Amino acid sequence: MRETDLAIATETENRVRGWQAYGRMGAAYNSLGKYKRAVEMHKKRLAVAIETRDREGEGGGKAYGNLGVSHNCLGEYRTAIETHEKCLAIDGEIGDQRVIGGTSGNLGTAETRVGEYSRAIETQYKHL
Repeated sequence: MRETDLAIATETENRVRGWQAYGRMGAAYNSLGKYKRAVEMHKKRLAVAIETRDREGEGGGKAYGNLGVSHNCLGEYRTAIETHEKCLAIDGEIGDQRVIGGTSGNLGTAETRVGEYSRAIETQYKHL
């Protein structure tokens, strides 16, 4: 392996570790009720996932998914809906039905919070 290849591999590994750490910190802040701080961590996680072209890292159960949950907890339901819709699109690309189901549940929760009951029911039924 050439030195530049090694440097790239090391940098990529460091970014993945950073991405994982941001995700764990976001989850911890969410558990503590520090949702704004959780949003900051999940946004950092998302930035690394986008930069490294890690679509799974962007999707449900990961960056966009957890970011949307934090927005829900803050009462930022419109932002949560937008975030979960992005997440659902990525989940659809990946094709993981379990993750699609979880994302749909989170999206439906946000839709319910803004009074979009018919849409929330439709969201839930689409991904049973």
